[in-house]
Amino acid sequence: MFDSILSLIHNEGPLNIPINHLYYLAIRQFNDSASDSDLIEFDSLLRKYKEEISDEKYQNLQAFSRFFWTLRYQKAGDGMSLHNNFDIYRRHLSEGYFYIDNLIPHTTFRNLVIFGLKLGEYDWVKNFLDTHPPERIGSTRYPAEIHSLNYAEYYFYLKKYDEALEHLVYKLFENPTVSILADVLLIKIYYETQNDLLETRMKALDQKVRRSKLGKEVKNRYLTFLRKLDKIIKYGWQKKSPRRLQLIDEIKSAPEIIAREWLLEQLG
Repeated sequence: MFDSILSLIHNEGPLNIPINHLYYLAIRQFNDSASDSDLIEFDSLLRKYKEEISDEKYQNLQAFSRFFWTLRYQKAGDGMSLHNNFDIYRRHLSEGYFYIDNLIPHTTFRNLVIFGLKLGEYDWVKNFLDTHPPERIGSTRYPAEIHSLNYAEYYFYLKKYDEALEHLVYKLFENPTVSILADVLLIKIYYETQNDLLETRMKALDQKVRRSKLGKEVKNRYLTFLRKLDKIIKYGWQKKSPRRLQLIDEIKSAPEIIAREWLLEQLG
């Protein structure tokens, strides 16, 4: 049935209208059969046919675009998908797609901050944080803590570790991922400052992730991070070691890992 419908979309068939081509590309993404060119075409068609699509459907399709690019970045960790993510998020912010009752969901808030920081857009991130105080963050009972965590990330990227620690506030967040992200940032700060508590915090986070109710793929992102960091601590400093070169390849090719760029930075 699916193939029959597709035949009506292509080759000037009766269902050959712009929105059906967009749905077709979206389905390819969900089936993992899409290429980078399909993602780029999806965004291009969205902009081209904006006036022919209802506002509600257009915003839904824009959400698909963000999801697909974020997923691609999580798997590949390459510069092209990072730049595209930030460009799309920044454009959608200016177009008002993120606001619900004038609030931005905390997950979207963090993506804007982290993508900007990874690209060195520090002034933009600082302005975003200042113009979006806790009262503009939604989908959480702890907007002040969410805001502080993202400010801590900002100072961490500036290598101002004392200021980052001052903003790093712990809570029993209802979203377990936020709590884990706070632990990941603390571990990165401890590594950078050679804190004696680093090993203890790494072991604690390992247990926290394993005991959480997160999905297997999400758990793997954090557990892989901990395993690779442990290897960096053990022999990453050995510049001519073949194991170090192997570790670089492992981090680059890992399909599920957080803080990929930071780990590679520690290996030069």
